[in-house]
Amino acid sequence: MAMIQRQAYLAVLALCQLSLVFPDLQAQRSPFDPEMADQAALIREKVEGFTDRSLYITGETIKVSMRVQTSGLQDAREWSRILYVELLSVSGVRQAQGKFRIQNSLSTGELRIPEGLLTGVYFLRAYTRWMRNRDPSSYVYLPLRIINPFVSELDEAIPDEQREHALSPLSVREGALDISTGSGSYGRRDSILVELLHLTGGDSGSVTGCLSIVPKAAKPGPPMQVEGHAGDEGSFQLEFLPDLFGVTLSGRVERSVEDQALEGSRVHFTILGEQSGYAVAQADAFGRFSMSLPSREGKLELFVQPEQAGGGALEARIDQDFDSRVLSLETPLFNLSQPEKQALTLMARKHQLSGIYRDMPVREKSGEDLSNVAIYGTPDFRLNMDEYVLLPTLEEVFINLVPDITPLSRRNRTDLIIASVNPAISLFPPLIMVDQVPIFSMEQFLSISPSEISHIDVITDVFLRGDMRYGGIINLWTHEGNMAGIDLPEYSFFIDYHALSPRMDVSPERYSLRDHQPDTRNTLLWMPGLRLDRSEPMPVSFLAPDYPGDYAIIYQGWDEEGNLVSAESRFTVE
Repeated sequence: MAMIQRQAYLAVLALCQLSLVFPDLQAQRSPFDPEMADQAALIREKVEGFTDRSLYITGETIKVSMRVQTSGLQDAREWSRILYVELLSVSGVRQAQGKFRIQNSLSTGELRIPEGLLTGVYFLRAYTRWMRNRDPSSYVYLPLRIINPFVSELDEAIPDEQREHALSPLSVREGALDISTGSGSYGRRDSILVELLHLTGGDSGSVTGCLSIVPKAAKPGPPMQVEGHAGDEGSFQLEFLPDLFGVTLSGRVERSVEDQALEGSRVHFTILGEQSGYAVAQADAFGRFSMSLPSREGKLELFVQPEQAGGGALEARIDQDFDSRVLSLETPLFNLSQPEKQALTLMARKHQLSGIYRDMPVREKSGEDLSNVAIYGTPDFRLNMDEYVLLPTLEEVFINLVPDITPLSRRNRTDLIIASVNPAISLFPPLIMVDQVPIFSMEQFLSISPSEISHIDVITDVFLRGDMRYGGIINLWTHEGNMAGIDLPEYSFFIDYHALSPRMDVSPERYSLRDHQPDTRNTLLWMPGLRLDRSEPMPVSFLAPDYPGDYAIIYQGWDEEGNLVSAESRFTVE
């Protein structure tokens, strides 16, 4: 029995990996096959994590550190590689969202709070794509209080409305860590040295977590879960594959004619703009497709084009990238103590000043400049149209100016044949594109006026996308980047899709202050991914703030067994 279960587990793992790398392999065996569901349900993920504070001003950023724990895998490997984080209002409306890389089970990132939010309680929730196969009660939640100092209106739950789910804090072990400072009181802009120590009485050799130094009134709270959560029992429905290789896009295809086979149907995706790219997915026997997008950051504009073949119109339906399901959560009353009001007044003032004096956060530069880069790299042949006399038709351009392309007309149909030293190129149709968007009507393609074209690129070898093969590429670049104004195919459409959230520089050096610069920090120091080894003190230094008050030093993290640990110390600035 154990051998059978292991074989089934390996089959699930292999199908998930192959279907994301080679989307057309889904047509051979689908990971969405109901026979796989029982074994897939054994793979479970849990997210826990922290924020730098629990109290924010609109327009600020929420700093997040999360850990993903996976069970049910029979070897040490990461399952999901992308973490999804959302900021929700008490009514469940998404106000901000981000997708962050998971590396070595840890994920860090920042969410910017919209300026126009109303004052009130909000919930930060985090999950993986794989966790969407279960109920959202399995996600982690962190209640946050957000204040808009310019609007008096309060965003709060409807009075007497029945809220179905209560939240309870996760169990956090204290006493395994010690935080010490040289003094309990400091002057403004004094250099403060903090020493963190993982005590020898701990159960494990190290802990990993995040250090946050903030006003005492804004100190972060523990992560929370839905009370009585039993999401692992009988609630698994396999709809989403894990993000094994990056941000995943999935959906399904439908045909207008019933009983028409969906298996093998293709959907083409062109990424427009500076981060240009191209991908193609092939549906399985259930009409499902799932693929990893090329590595990109920010919001992408995608042109989605189902390839029409066979009987009945083919339509594509794209899955929402964030979970639209929301829970009716019990919301704590929004109230502020007098010390919290005083701290908020100061925080609001510093945030206003930050827009004038503070340098913008530095985004880490990606290793590749994707602007004006063709999806196929350097073409084997490029024809610059401005260097030649303008010919009346595109077909004449190919005949006279592009030596590797031969138009072949037969039975009222014209095909373009690409010459190549690779004889295998004749086994596959060429990929015909305009501004990197696939065109499947040769008549429409050849009707484009040469006056609209800036240059023509040709790839004279077999082109691979995943496991799909094309007999070379012909791509027309137009002067205006508008596909020469040709009519878009029926059932094609544009969508905005969130790729990875930009990575931010979180090094402590970004918090250094110039002599003439006012201190605008509401979070004095944030250090995610900080590892403490047993009995080895970790020194951390920072500058005391300009403003007097009570401040908290909070370390929150996980030991090697995955248990939550925390420690806290305080100091005063006179």
